[in-house]
Amino acid sequence: MGEDILQRAKVGVFGIGLEAYWNQFGGLRDRLEDYRRSVEERIGQWATVVSPGLVDTAPHAYAAAEGESLPGPTLEVGNTNSRLRFVLPPAAFSRAGSVSRSSKSEGARGQMAHYAWILEVRPGYEEEYVRRHQEIWPEMVEALRSAGISNYSIYRHGLTLFGYFETDDIEVSQKYLANSETNQRWSEWMDPIMKVDIDPTTQFPYLLPLQWHMD
Repeated sequence: MGEDILQRAKVGVFGIGLEAYWNQFGGLRDRLEDYRRSVEERIGQWATVVSPGLVDTAPHAYAAAEGESLPGPTLEVGNTNSRLRFVLPPAAFSRAGSVSRSSKSEGARGQMAHYAWILEVRPGYEEEYVRRHQEIWPEMVEALRSAGISNYSIYRHGLTLFGYFETDDIEVSQKYLANSETNQRWSEWMDPIMKVDIDPTTQFPYLLPLQWHMD
C-alpha cells in the first residue's frame, strides 16, 4: 500500500493524578510526567499523539474534556483517524482513579460535600410542582448525575422549597448544568410556577451558608 494513501493513527494520551498528593509525596508528580512523556514518545513513533497533559484537578479535567484536542464527554471509536473522547462526564472523570477528594464542606472523614438552596413555588402551583417532579424527565435526572450530583432531595414548607444535594466538586457541577441544554429546557419549563433567585456568577441558585453540622 503506497504511503500516499496511508493514514497515520491518532492516539489520545493523558496522565491522571490527584493534586493533593504532590506536596505529600515529593517527586511523584515529576515521575508521573516523565512516564507520560515516555509513553507519548514511544507511541509517537507510529502515531500522532494528542495529549492534554496531566489531569490532576477538576478544572484540568474540564479543560481536557472540552479542549480542542480532546472534545468530550463520549468515547468514539472508528477508523485510524478517529479522535479519542472521554467516556465519562467531566464531574465523574475528575473523580476517576482517586481515593479521596478535598472540599471546603467535607468533614474530617472525607464525606462528600453537601449543599442546600431555598426557592419558592408560586401560589396555587404547589400540586403542579409535585406532579412535575413525580414525572421528571429521565434526561434531566441523567444531567444531574452527569454533573456529579447525588442524594438530591427537595422539601416544601408552605411556598418555600428547600433543596439538599451532595457533590464532590460544586464548581464542576455548576458549570456542567450551566452548559446543559436539558437543564436549560427544564428551567424554562419550571419558570412559570416558581420564583427562582439565580446567582449570576454561577447560573445556579444561591447556596445557603452552613451554620452547623453533626455527623
